Amino acid sequence: MKIIDEYGTLEDYYNHFSLSDYFSFDIRPYTSVVTFDSEEKILQEGENICFLYYLIDGRAKLFLSHENGRISLINFLNAPCFIGEMELLGAQETANGVTAITPCTCYAINIDKCRDKMLNDVKFLRGLCLFLSQKAIGNTYNYSRK
Repeated sequence: MKIIDEYGTLEDYYNHFSLSDYFSFDIRPYTSVVTFDSEEKILQEGENICFLYYLIDGRAKLFLSHENGRISLINFLNAPCFIGEMELLGAQETANGVTAITPCTCYAINIDKCRDKMLNDVKFLRGLCLFLSQKAIGNTYNYSRK
């Protein structure tokens, strides 16, 4: 993971891929822009997460390892999308694995510093509900195809 910290580059990302549509408070103080190379882990399977990622650009895969050594591909993640939202909401305690397929650029929102603000932000929660609903509809379509 590489953190982008050049001021002009950060402003370019914030201007072109605004997160303000998702939050009723200024999320930028809690956010950094990060990049991942192809095949780099975005979320390490089984770990607690510190960041909610918003995939700006790129493609990743979500997977789950089984005790017998098998790995199940759960889904492909395409920009734009959230990564780590289930752990933020408490639906699961630790992360499933997420690996970049292509080079990926993400917003990394430090949830340790703003979890309470996020979970009490109606605008964010409504947007996240819509995102999760669209994800469920997409999964239903994919699993019901013959």
